[in-house]
Amino acid sequence: MIQPLILMGWIWHQGIQPSLGFGDWIQAVKDSNAHYQRLDQSHGVIDVGDPDITVDVIGPVLESDGHSLVFRITYNFIRTFFSGDLNEEGSEHILAVPNAPLAVNAHVFKTPHHGSQIQHRTF
Repeated sequence: MIQPLILMGWIWHQGIQPSLGFGDWIQAVKDSNAHYQRLDQSHGVIDVGDPDITVDVIGPVLESDGHSLVFRITYNFIRTFFSGDLNEEGSEHILAVPNAPLAVNAHVFKTPHHGSQIQHRTF
């Protein structure tokens, strides 16, 4: 299941429709008056309202498969990278983008949950 990122009162999601119930989920989010935003790499750094926290949106890259929401959170200079459900093809596509290897650099790295057999070795 594709999970949203919930941080600082916002629900962020990569917007890919994983099932027929996705529209119902979006409507429930809107009905709850929660803030919802679809994110992709073009959003770059997201302002979460706290100067000590930055969220860098690294993926999805719109032209690729492996549409996981990939991001790095920096809090007080500690970088934590979240790769979501990123597959090997998506990893290669992200690493091909200029400066992306720098964005992947982190103190803490949460790997894709599918394991090392299908993830990119650089990750």
